Amino acid sequence: MKTAAFVLASLLLSGAAMAETATSAKKDKLICVKQNPTGSRLGATRVCMTKDQWADHKRQTQQDIERRQTTQVNPQG
Repeated sequence: MKTAAFVLASLLLSGAAMAETATSAKKDKLICVKQNPTGSRLGATRVCMTKDQWADHKRQTQQDIERRQTTQVNPQG
């Protein structure tokens, strides 16, 4: 009886581990984008990141834009 319960628990845990591995594999899949330098169609570079990295990059870029828009520049020095 204990052996059957142990086998069942092992199967359930291994199934959960496999599902987690499949989910993390989808998360870790690289998404590549070709980026051109501003003002040029030449010299494009290919940037590859995971979905989480792209989301973090987008968030950081948005924060940088907002910070630059709200920072006052004093032309008098």
